[in-house]
This record gives sequence, C-alpha cells and structure tokens, in this order.
Amino acid sequence: MKGSAKRYVIQVSVSMAVYIVSLLLSIWLLQTYPHGGWRLPIAVLPVLPLCVVVWAAIQFVSGLDELQRSIHLQAVTFSFLVTVVLTLTYGFLEQAGLPHIPVLYVPLLMCALWGIGAGVASRKYR
Repeated sequence: MKGSAKRYVIQVSVSMAVYIVSLLLSIWLLQTYPHGGWRLPIAVLPVLPLCVVVWAAIQFVSGLDELQRSIHLQAVTFSFLVTVVLTLTYGFLEQAGLPHIPVLYVPLLMCALWGIGAGVASRKYR
C-alpha cells in the first residue's frame, strides 16, 4: 500500500473509531439528559469526526494520478445520480403508502454506489 493510501486508511480508521465513541456518548447523553439546552450540539457531536473523513477523502483523491481521479469522478457521479433517482422514487412511493425509511440510510447507499461505480469505471481501463 502506498504512503498516501496508508495515511488515508489510518485517518479514516481513527476518525471512525472517534465517530463510534462520539455516537455512543451522544446517544447516552441524550437518553440520560432528555431536557437541556445542549441537546442539539450533543446530537450533532458525531458529525465532527465525519468531517475529518471528508477532509481525508478529499486529500486522498487529490493525491491520485489523473486516471484514478477520473475513475473516482465517474464513481461519485454515478453514486450521486443513482441516489437522487432512488431517493426521489422512494419518496414518491412513500406518498403511496410505503413505509418511511430514515434519511440516515442515504449515506450508506451513496457509499455502496460509489464502490460499485468505482468498480465499473476501473474495469474500462484494464
């Protein structure tokens, strides 16, 4: 694994560990102290380590060569557009009576589609 990839994996791994701890802490604090002025800042506490993941991903992609950057651009474009179509479609179906799906699942969908898009895009260059 190259130095930049190794650094990215370490940054994301540490950030995700901090995310899990902050998420558990946030949930505990919100359940333990249901009434307070700090509810909103506590609720968004887990977002801070995710911002580090975003920064690390941008740094990682910026360090890629032109071909790899093109692959990731195609993957992100695929992920974004398919997510838009799927979420809008399901939103319309919710109006017809299908059960509500929490918005927290959208990032998981986007990440999965990014992976699929990267796999498909990279196959073109083999």
